[in-house]
Amino acid sequence: PNSTSSPVALQEFSEILHFEDISENIQEISENIQEISQQDAGILEPKALDRDTIINVSIFVISLVAVAFQIFSVEAGLTRGWSPEEIAYRVPIDNWMSYTEVLSAAPIQTKAVTSA
Repeated sequence: PNSTSSPVALQEFSEILHFEDISENIQEISENIQEISQQDAGILEPKALDRDTIINVSIFVISLVAVAFQIFSVEAGLTRGWSPEEIAYRVPIDNWMSYTEVLSAAPIQTKAVTSA
């Protein structure tokens, strides 16, 4: 067999492989990759928070801190040297008693606040 290729054989080979179609597909894939990269760049950029979001998050954080402070400061006035186990035992009981007192004093407002 002859090691040199004839132009006819090369043309037939290129027609079989459809080089033009492959080149167009590669170009299209390249464009799609660039478009996806641009979209991903937009996703990774932090978006500015609007005023309503800042207000809502602030109210939530303040409420969370106030509730945590109330729960953990129930036994703050007791200084007789209770152990951590005794405090852990008393905190839920005292919180429940405080809740029932508020509930009996203002049931509608309590229901409104706890049901949100």
